[in-house]
Amino acid sequence: MLTKGLWMGQTEVTVAAFQRFARATGGAMPAEPVYSERKLNAGWANGAMPIVNVNWNEAKSYCEWIGGRLPTEAEWEYAARAGSTASRYAEAEEVAWYADNSGKSKFDAAALLKGDPKNYVAKLASNENSFHGVGLKRPNSYGLYDMLGNVTEWTADWYGASYYQGGERRNPQGPPNGEYRITRGGSWDYFARILRVSDRGGGGPSGRGSDIGFRCAWD
Repeated sequence: MLTKGLWMGQTEVTVAAFQRFARATGGAMPAEPVYSERKLNAGWANGAMPIVNVNWNEAKSYCEWIGGRLPTEAEWEYAARAGSTASRYAEAEEVAWYADNSGKSKFDAAALLKGDPKNYVAKLASNENSFHGVGLKRPNSYGLYDMLGNVTEWTADWYGASYYQGGERRNPQGPPNGEYRITRGGSWDYFARILRVSDRGGGGPSGRGSDIGFRCAWD
């Protein structure tokens, strides 16, 4: 249960925004994203794309640099649901870039994974599946874009498998420690069945990926 209001970034943080942060702080851009030996945004040429390959600490630092913070997992889900109790706030095709539609041709990713799992990654790569520029799909009713799909997003919380089974909590902050930080929202390489507002993922704070980005929140 959330009792405090917040602002949430309307889009995922873009390459252009992160480049300004890197220049201002003297930091380096992360390595260019590669998927199965295919470059996804070579030379970081497209500034409207979401920044990826950032670890949790870099995401946290960026949000603090602009006067914000990473959202908690509970805040992220509240913002993503936008008042809906459904698994998605609209049909996936309307609001999300995911494995079925993020390449040059559409296909049934779940069926491909079931029928030919060894070639799943190669198929996505040859189909040029990738993230897309932010804000191109329909927003949810709070005006937030890409809360599902495009890139999965770091949140502030440590991962706890049973953390939310302990009854109602006011403004939950997640476990006090852990091994993994929570990611939410799914990405361009997810298939529809797991592209849900409630889906939880996690990664080590130093981890990076061509499908992991973030957005910021403000009190």
